[in-house]
Amino acid sequence: MRRVPIIVAAIGVLTLCGSLALTVNGIAAPTERTRPTHPSQLDFESLTYRPPKLRLRSLSNGLRYGVLEDPSLPRVEGVLIFEAGSIDDPPEAVGLAEVVGELLRTGGSLTRPAEDVDEEIDFMGASVEVSTGAELTVVRFWALSQDFERVLALVSDLIRNPAFRENRLVLALDQLRESIRRRWDDPGSIASERFADLVYGEKSRWARRPTERSLDQIGQDACRRFHATAYVPARAWLGIAGDVKERAARRSIRRLFESWNARSTATRKPEVSRGAGAGLYWIERDLAQAQISLGHLGAPRLGPDHYVLKVMNLIVGSGGFASRLVKEVRTARGIAYSVSGRVGEGLDRGLFRVNLQTRPGRVSEALEAVQSVVQDVRRLPPGDGELQVARDRVEYSFVFEFSSPAAIVERRLYRLALGYPDNYLDTYLAQVLKVDGESVRRVARTFIQPESLVTLIVGPEEAVAPLRAAGKEVRRIPLDPGDEDTPTY
Repeated sequence: MRRVPIIVAAIGVLTLCGSLALTVNGIAAPTERTRPTHPSQLDFESLTYRPPKLRLRSLSNGLRYGVLEDPSLPRVEGVLIFEAGSIDDPPEAVGLAEVVGELLRTGGSLTRPAEDVDEEIDFMGASVEVSTGAELTVVRFWALSQDFERVLALVSDLIRNPAFRENRLVLALDQLRESIRRRWDDPGSIASERFADLVYGEKSRWARRPTERSLDQIGQDACRRFHATAYVPARAWLGIAGDVKERAARRSIRRLFESWNARSTATRKPEVSRGAGAGLYWIERDLAQAQISLGHLGAPRLGPDHYVLKVMNLIVGSGGFASRLVKEVRTARGIAYSVSGRVGEGLDRGLFRVNLQTRPGRVSEALEAVQSVVQDVRRLPPGDGELQVARDRVEYSFVFEFSSPAAIVERRLYRLALGYPDNYLDTYLAQVLKVDGESVRRVARTFIQPESLVTLIVGPEEAVAPLRAAGKEVRRIPLDPGDEDTPTY
């Protein structure tokens, strides 16, 4: 008889569980009748995310810095960004910025041999890396919280007092020479490097490359001069994120960097590019897939159409399977597996560039397909659906700007170093979401000029034979601009 209450209680529990299964936080669970049949029918509550703010301060020497506390893990990450890059190379010593950046990490300091630096980093289980780009050099470092001051002191010493020891300089130059020897091994690299030559001009700071001759001009004195000019606190941004108190981190920064009094009057002047001009150019290579790059000069950075360009690029060619280039060239015609394009922005001007690979026999068809997309985006504004897909992609990916406190710090400082306004991200979404179709058409007509297209084809003669048969002039150019045996433009 005692089993009856137990059975009744069990039935009550099962009934309660069943009712709970039908509701989650007071919302009825979907049934067969209410369950959406397509992802577009899903409805989610709006989420509001307010990322932590990085407060920037300045030292008396001009160094700007900020600290973001994050006690979630016992580690600290840092980034030190300099307004120094390959565009600052002297014309006779192209590659100097890259060599100096390499030696900042591998060359040791005036008080610490390179081997001791490596041993200290390994002992802490830390990391210090330096990467040099066209406009900026970025020093990234991290360590356990207990070693924060130690790794920051090491970074300060390496940056302020580099040794540029001869043996490490020789090693850095040898490594760069090896990369020069392998420069033309990859068809994609060939197209990228030589396309920049054609659009900007071979002597442009945006197209110059290290050569054996330019590396011969790089010695210890050249490294010291470049460092003295480019690596000064007024051209630097320092960010710290992690398990460290902001006040303590600020004290450490002042102690290690306040006495750094290096100064420079160097400035960057705008450059006018003079390339080869519109036309068809060909580099002969025995390839199963022809590599094609076509385009012309792009837009200046942060111009009045900056936000419209973001949306237009997604619609034209940087939006993956939703972009017009992929829909036409890959999906509709099956000409290429991968195709992309965008109007880039730059300090002077970026590049409008479309990239794709296709069989040599289909190059002519591929060019016609790209031309049709280019003409259409200039002729008609995008429809509401196409426009909404692009705006949604911007909005939904925006959260990845804030994937971690360290990412928040680095991305904000990186943009500031490139000249973006301090409130750029605060207004970014609102600016993008108000872009309309007519604005996209107007900007496409401004920055995409079919009559100015520079087209570079890397592949066998089969790739260009149909173009020549159709009466089009195809100019053969050398793989390497220093090759005198091949006719050039």
